[in-house]
Amino acid sequence: MSRLAGVTLDKNKKGEIKKITLNLKRIDKDLEEAVDDLIDHLIVEQRKNEPTIPMEKVIRKLNRKHGISRKAR
Repeated sequence: MSRLAGVTLDKNKKGEIKKITLNLKRIDKDLEEAVDDLIDHLIVEQRKNEPTIPMEKVIRKLNRKHGISRKAR
């Protein structure tokens, strides 16, 4: 897991995050941005083992849904 300066994540034996410690003296950005970064980081950690969908497949599905035909470039 990547590290965020001034943030410590404590996990249980199952790897679930149980406690977050913020060292405000070590957080070098303004607090609001740091908290936003922390939330983004936690979402990534939570979703890191989910299956992915190739971008081309997503684009094809959206194009079909919205009736957009892809033309040659």
